[in-house]
Amino acid sequence: MVDVEPAAGRRRFSFVGGSLALDFANTYAGTRRGEGIEHLETYDDLVEWGQQAGVLAPMESAWLRREAAASPGRAAAVQKKAHALREAVWRVFEAVAARRQAPASDVAAISDEAARVLGRSRLVPDGARYRWDRVEKPDDLDALLWPVVRSAAQLLVAGPLDRVRHCASETCDWLFLDTS
Repeated sequence: MVDVEPAAGRRRFSFVGGSLALDFANTYAGTRRGEGIEHLETYDDLVEWGQQAGVLAPMESAWLRREAAASPGRAAAVQKKAHALREAVWRVFEAVAARRQAPASDVAAISDEAARVLGRSRLVPDGARYRWDRVEKPDDLDALLWPVVRSAAQLLVAGPLDRVRHCASETCDWLFLDTS
């Protein structure tokens, strides 16, 4: 994650989860049982999160914002999809943190989305390693969710699941990787 300063008037997101998927789950503050604060109120917020998270370059963000303005119905559908994905990711990793079986429907939702995303991805060199990249430019308004899906799937497959934790405060539902 790169520390990207938000443009004037835009929300600054927190990235303390230690994993892109957990940081995405943490875009809802407070608790799911009571008072909470939605940080992804608009599609623009979603794009801003993607830029601050380092998954979108400024040019991609600008293109997505223009495309969303031209297709508000599509943007609203992607925002709804983002909320559903975020909650599925949160429920899966909250269960992992509590050492319970994750809800099968949520694991299936992540799995199905990962299959779709990986079908539109390729491995590319990144220094001495490799990373996933999009086959095409983000022609879909949901392309900014692809790295989140890959992150969730990778964390589920390779862990470290034993380090996933849930915030100890009764007023916080954030998840994080314990690196202590």
